[in-house]
Amino acid sequence: MTTSVKLLFLASSLLAASCDKAQIFNPDGPGKTPGSTLTTPAHGDLKSIVVTGSGSKTDYNAGNYTFAGHRHMAFRSTDFDSVTTAVPATNTKAGWQAHLSGIYPILTSNDFNSQATASGATLELTGGPTHSGKWLKRQLSAAIKAAYPSNYRLRNWNLLDNTGYKPYLYVSFYLQTFDADDTGKYFRMYWKRDLPSTDPKYSSSFWTGKPVNTAFTWRVEWSGNGELGGYGDERQPVDGKWNRIELMFDFDNDIYQTFVNGKLQTDSSRNYFGPVSGQLGLNSVINYALLGNTVDPMVEDGHHLGWALPYVDYSSKRIELADTNNWATKTKSVVQPVKSWSGGNVEFIVNQGDFADLNNKHIFYVDGTTATYIGTL
Repeated sequence: MTTSVKLLFLASSLLAASCDKAQIFNPDGPGKTPGSTLTTPAHGDLKSIVVTGSGSKTDYNAGNYTFAGHRHMAFRSTDFDSVTTAVPATNTKAGWQAHLSGIYPILTSNDFNSQATASGATLELTGGPTHSGKWLKRQLSAAIKAAYPSNYRLRNWNLLDNTGYKPYLYVSFYLQTFDADDTGKYFRMYWKRDLPSTDPKYSSSFWTGKPVNTAFTWRVEWSGNGELGGYGDERQPVDGKWNRIELMFDFDNDIYQTFVNGKLQTDSSRNYFGPVSGQLGLNSVINYALLGNTVDPMVEDGHHLGWALPYVDYSSKRIELADTNNWATKTKSVVQPVKSWSGGNVEFIVNQGDFADLNNKHIFYVDGTTATYIGTL
């Protein structure tokens, strides 16, 4: 054996004695612990990114609710991951809010329903589309109708109560419904316009629904009247399928938009070809919003309404994971709860959502509908 070969063999032996194979072939670097290999983050992990020019974000999480064990900044963001029982230990409004990260069962609007389970508003612990499998359910029966004749269609879920002007509202959730059901309104938001309280438009609302065997629909209403309702040009598969619903309300500019599975809903018959303007009213103040309103899915038909992974924020800025690095051609994306956002430095909580896994997923910064690619997860 030559001297040079002996020296090379000796050096290799010394290296093997001080390092394992992972270190030899995957040298330690920034963001890695000694001896580790690069792996895809798991659901609930924290991920730090820099989003140049995005500034900072206001923290609206007054209840200090958590997602996958981490406090987030959004007004609402939950997969109900920490919940282990269908009902809270204390059957009170505060008990339900602690159980459901701010959400609670209602009689009509923002009045607490102490008989939620008996009247068909339940938390399901399995069978949902997202990582935890948990979801909110609304289902009626002939017995429930007989027991609560005056308001059986109204016993749903309060998603948010609000005071003070908010310039923007972003809402996202997954919805399960059925073709043969007139689901009523699966989301409804009320607000007060900057008008005299005697004006018919003073108290207005926006709702989305799906009448029997038709496309998704939406409308802005007020006392005894309203704007022309929209019926989506595109039919979505809904017979038991979970669809992602996104709603964007820009009160500063009097514009709203409705999305189903990432696609902007249009109605060419009503000239709704994009963002709808002039229907919210400038300086309007959000009052409250509901998951479910005037709904009637029956257990006798095997039907129900389901909501999963509700997310609410008073900001146009968010982080999403998508299944491709081109936002325009994505087939699916999932909103990511943010732990901190200051000076363009963002730390978010990895949310698998309804992805089968987190391999080959891509990070986007989204402001309203403008998406900027950040990189791979």
